[in-house]
Amino acid sequence: MFYLLALFYSIETETGHHLSLTGNHLIAVDHIDRFLPANQIKARDTVFINHHGQLQPVTVRNVTEEYKVGYFTPMTGQGKYLFLIQHKTSPFPFN
Repeated sequence: MFYLLALFYSIETETGHHLSLTGNHLIAVDHIDRFLPANQIKARDTVFINHHGQLQPVTVRNVTEEYKVGYFTPMTGQGKYLFLIQHKTSPFPFN
């Protein structure tokens, strides 16, 4: 059996939240209207979590690269934002 590995960037926050995204997926940083690809996120950046329906800024503690089986994408047909594991991400890949 053949499995496809994809490079993911695993983001850990100071509050203990974890999120893994492929490098071209965008995540809100610093201000809610600014997005960066996951492969550009670094320690001490500010990202946002969903806490009781409200977006809360949190500090990134660590970012690691991991190869994982499969390839997952937050695409939506309507272009709506998704909350993945309580993080705000964009449905559009970075080109």
